[in-house]
Amino acid sequence: MHLSSKIQRKDSIIKPIAVLLILLLFFSLTAYAQPHHIIVGCGDFRPMFFQSEDQGIDGRDIDLWRLWSQKTGFTVEFRVIEWNKVIPALLAHEIDVANGATHTPERAKIMAFTQPHEELLSYLFFHKNVYPLQGISDLAGKTVGVLKGSNVEEYLSITVPDANIIVASNYEELVTDALEGRTQVFVAEEPLASYYINKFDSTNEFKRSLNPILDSSLSMAVRLEDKELLYILNQGFDAITEKERQQIDDKWFGKPLHNSANHGQWYLWIFLVLGMGTVTAIIAALMRTWRRELPDIHSVRIKFVDIWIISAGILCIPLLFISLSRSYAFGWLPLHSLQVIVVIFAITFAAFRNYIHYHIRTLFVLSGLYLVGLGGLLTYGIVGATQLPLMTLVIVSALLFGMKGVGISVITSLATIGSVAVLIQMDMLVPSYDIAVYATSLSTWAVVFSVFAFYTISLGFGIAAIYQHMEDALYAQRESESLFRNLVETTSD
Repeated sequence: MHLSSKIQRKDSIIKPIAVLLILLLFFSLTAYAQPHHIIVGCGDFRPMFFQSEDQGIDGRDIDLWRLWSQKTGFTVEFRVIEWNKVIPALLAHEIDVANGATHTPERAKIMAFTQPHEELLSYLFFHKNVYPLQGISDLAGKTVGVLKGSNVEEYLSITVPDANIIVASNYEELVTDALEGRTQVFVAEEPLASYYINKFDSTNEFKRSLNPILDSSLSMAVRLEDKELLYILNQGFDAITEKERQQIDDKWFGKPLHNSANHGQWYLWIFLVLGMGTVTAIIAALMRTWRRELPDIHSVRIKFVDIWIISAGILCIPLLFISLSRSYAFGWLPLHSLQVIVVIFAITFAAFRNYIHYHIRTLFVLSGLYLVGLGGLLTYGIVGATQLPLMTLVIVSALLFGMKGVGISVITSLATIGSVAVLIQMDMLVPSYDIAVYATSLSTWAVVFSVFAFYTISLGFGIAAIYQHMEDALYAQRESESLFRNLVETTSD
């Protein structure tokens, strides 16, 4: 009796444990058999993530997620939500991933981000009748449209508190508000903004700032505690090759045109030939002129200064047309008025140079080189040939004034470069330079061609003339010494 009761007690313990083990095995097998599943939410952003006419969800990011699903074995469910409700939905566990979120310090306190999967830059877009805008400081007092709940809204609320921010629920509303005059300017990312501007056939109604104002690269965001999911997301997107990404981009955005604005413009070769012909004619004329007798070094220096003045007067004309061509794209700026005044002054100065004292002409050349160098540093920083005018200033000073000129010009140039560097490091000065824009700009290449011709002709002929004069003087000295020796020998005999 006592033995049977012990057996019954063991059975009462073993049976529940066995049932529990069977249930655990069942659920583990079920979980293993069924693929993992996540829910991805995003706003309606064509062509990235949107609800199509057949009530399906489509877009560039959808194709990217489908490829990610193939790489990881996860199934993905998509939901289109108003963007300002996406992050709250993520935190409320209604979705697992926020698609296309930009990292900000505030968001990083509540969400974890993958590596950026799409590099986007935010620009200013404004109506053609609005005074050209180029930076954040231009937004003060303006009515500015931004996407509700976006990183741009957060950024502008901090950096431009006196701007009148008008929020829009999507990009289409951003463009519509600007077209209908409810906003003077809106901030949005490329190529998304241009997609909607083209959709409304309004490419001629808007202008865009030359430089971006904010990096708005897109990532996927998850809750802070979902570290394992974050790891899987990064692993899956890393497994997608550049070729696969490019195929998706080509499908939705088309193949890049690579400076399509100038594609097929064969007549540019005519301008190149004309430019080369002009330079050749100038060189030939100078060679004939400078072969004439130069009686002393002062005459050489006078001609050297004059060639700089004449070249500046000639160069100003094409540079002015190049600069004014930019006003068509970005509107008339106060800088253009200043350039017109400078060109008129340079041409007048060159035309009446013979009536102006040599010292004043010399001051004109040296101050011109210094101001061009200073303007290059303030605009471009240390990118490109910004130090070329200041280096030329040192060489010209050496040729005109010798060692004293070198000392003064070197000290002046170094003080200028150092001062600009300190201002930049103290965030008191920000050079406005976009290498991607300038590297493909036709006007920039035209300026480089013209300026290079200006520097090389003026400096090259000046150095050549002085060197020729030195050779002639040395030859004359040797001839004189030879004659003197002959005379002495004859007298001795």
